[in-house]
Order: sequence, then structure tokens, then C-alpha cells
Amino acid sequence: MLSVKLPQLLRIHQVPRVFWEDGIMSGYRRPSSSARDCVLSSFQMTNETVNIWTHFLPTWYFLWRLLALAGGPGFRAEPYHRPLLVFLLPACLYPFASCCAHTFSSMSPRARHICYFLDYGALSLYSLGCAFPYAAYSMPASWLHSRLHQLFVPAAALNSFLCTGLSCYSRFPELESPRLSKVLRTAAFAYPFLFDNLPLFYRLGLCWDAARGCGREALSSSHAYHLLCALLTGFLFASHLPERLAPGRFDYIGERGRLPGGGGVRSGGAPLPLGWVDLCRAARSLLHAGFP
Repeated sequence: MLSVKLPQLLRIHQVPRVFWEDGIMSGYRRPSSSARDCVLSSFQMTNETVNIWTHFLPTWYFLWRLLALAGGPGFRAEPYHRPLLVFLLPACLYPFASCCAHTFSSMSPRARHICYFLDYGALSLYSLGCAFPYAAYSMPASWLHSRLHQLFVPAAALNSFLCTGLSCYSRFPELESPRLSKVLRTAAFAYPFLFDNLPLFYRLGLCWDAARGCGREALSSSHAYHLLCALLTGFLFASHLPERLAPGRFDYIGERGRLPGGGGVRSGGAPLPLGWVDLCRAARSLLHAGFP
């Protein structure tokens, strides 16, 4: 009978420092794993297994949504769907790229850097993709056709380019200046998220006073949940909680990058927008109101 031997797992002191994760003491794969070993390790409980699968499964969900939207009978006749299509393309790419990065990052130190460079680039593309439905559906009425509205997507593209470079650069001082590396990477992830969500933050501030009627500017529960999850995940990523409080206790499940759903939202660039259907409804209302 054919048997498959799973790769041996190591503790933190058995791998080079470049592979260390804060507060993670065990479950490391060999730092010179073959591609075959990396794939097999995804079916073994390592400190990357949950991360791999929480990226791999959403890839297929978003691919299904992409195909359903693009193949819908009214897609060509309803142009308000097109910004959602632009969003779903990088939404499929980002979790798949991140899944591959976590799967093959133990092949060598050089491969680890390359894997995460690709991961950061895909994340930046995802952040740029989020800007399209926000610009099309989520802009406050007072911002429509303004200079900010016209430059929103080009500025998001520039942010994507700059923040990819910054996040990739943050890996170089990681060993000598880990705090500087963390600050640079957190800034590279947080800034695109804050910029992309400017329309939502503005509408949230506009409707903060419950006595005021904000009509179409009101945020849906999906948007509120989206912002809450993003801010919570950003805090966990920056603070290294909960593994910082109990090193070794969250090596496999519970670490801030491996919380359920954390694969798609751990980077402050942009959590997976749970309100994309609500954005589609907003597009319909804009079209019926006569906005292009």
C-alpha cells in the first residue's frame, strides 16, 4: 500500500532567524523544503496550515462569484456591475497568491522573500481593486464629480505602487531592526486601507448623530461589519496578539494571522468587502437618480 511520509516539524531554535515568527515556538517546516514537501505540509498541522487553507478556500469562492457575475444574462446591459468585476479579479488573485506564499515560503530564505514580495504585490492589487467599487458606488453625494472623485482611482493606483515597494523594502531590515520593519510594513498595509475607505469614514462621520437624517449616505450593516473587522485585524497584526501574551500557546490556531477569516483581512490594505451586494444596490440607486 502506498504511504506518504509527512515532513518533520521543527522548533524555533532549529530554523534560521529569518523564518522566526513572533510568539510562535513550534510547528516550523524545514527551511530547505522541496516543493513536494511544501505541498504535503498543507495537509499536516504546521504553523502555516490554517493560513494556507484560509487563503485557498476564499479563492474559489471569489472565482465562483466572478464567473456568476460575468456570465449573468444582464451583465452587458447593466454597466454598474463592471466595477464589481474589476474588484473580483484581484479578489481572486490575492488569496491565491497568499496561499502560494505561505505554502512555498519554507523552500529557502531567498524563496521566502520572493514569495512574500508576490504576496504584497497581490495585496496591493486587491487594494486597488477595492477602489473601483468605492468610487462607483460609495462616494458621498457631495463628493460626486469633484476633483477627489475624479482622482480617487488614479491616487489608489499610485498608493498601490508605492506601498508595494515599501512593504517589500520592509523585509530587508527585518533582522537588524525588527521594530522599523514592523512600522514600515504596517504603514504600507494601513495607508491604502484608510485611503480606500475615505468615503465610508466620511459617511460614518456624517451619520454619527442619530438625530440627523442622512438618507442615502447611511452605511449598511455590511459596511459597519467590514470596517470593524478591518480595524480589529489591523490591531491584532500590529500588536502581535494573542501569541505575544502566551508564546507557544497559539502556534497552530489563534495567532493573529491565522484567526478564522484572518487570511483575507490580516493586512490593513483592505479586508474582504462583505458589503459588495450593498454596493450593487447603491449603484442602482445612483443610476435611477441620473448619475453616470
